[in-house]
Amino acid sequence: MTYYNQAVLKTYNDAKDYFSKAKSPSKGRPLNSWGRLYQVGDEYIVRGKTMNVAKFTPDNKLVFIVSPKDARSYGQTLSSSLHRAIPILWMRTGMQRYRLQHTAIIDSQLSQSKTNYLWRVVNAELKTAPELFDGLTFDLATGNAVNARKDLKDSVIPDRRTEWLRKLRKFKRGISVRQRMGVFDGYIKEVYADPKNAYAKRPNWNDENTLDMLYNAINNEDFPPNLLKAFVHPSHMFGWGRIPESKQVLKVVDSLTKEYSVELRKKFGVFEIQEKAA
Repeated sequence: MTYYNQAVLKTYNDAKDYFSKAKSPSKGRPLNSWGRLYQVGDEYIVRGKTMNVAKFTPDNKLVFIVSPKDARSYGQTLSSSLHRAIPILWMRTGMQRYRLQHTAIIDSQLSQSKTNYLWRVVNAELKTAPELFDGLTFDLATGNAVNARKDLKDSVIPDRRTEWLRKLRKFKRGISVRQRMGVFDGYIKEVYADPKNAYAKRPNWNDENTLDMLYNAINNEDFPPNLLKAFVHPSHMFGWGRIPESKQVLKVVDSLTKEYSVELRKKFGVFEIQEKAA
């Protein structure tokens, strides 16, 4: 029985034939409601919005070319819709962590199952599926990942993790001390003197330079004014149109260091595994 293995494109030849009917090849061909298929040389690229997700290669492989960090802004769409376009089921398992499995393997497990709770079978299979990284490759003939690697959580270097946690605790204590001293009160008054300007200049924490500023402050146990000021700019923690109280900055710091924990720990070398260089 077929449950999930109903993708529009299951093989390299499927992608080739599908793209051959594109009305304007330079603009790609629409793929379901969320993506487009492009040809680059003899490869076919699956693209969603402004993000390249995966590519079909002539040796009938499917190679993911999106990093967990970049996938974060598009993960919900991929979780709900990817398997309808290409034969991969996608599941989020943590902050910037995703597991992927070929839908033929999922269907095989479902067909053998005797339970009526099929979602339990799917979840059990995905919990042991390969974790996403830029370059994860599936053999479309067998459905197997040919280069699956150790999970990120299993590649922690204990000494580096301990040192990182020490630095993070010390940094948060330093923020708390500065909050009690009233340091953030002055920054709040400065930033919100012109509310419109405050929103216009709010930091983009997804930007590599901005995240580096946070990482360097934690790593060097430093508290540069630009970073402290960034913490009081409008954020989801404050509610739109409201001027924050200084004590809310502590929640902002907790939220940011949790949200970007994987990226910050990668920068510090907590994991043996690193993303391949761009």
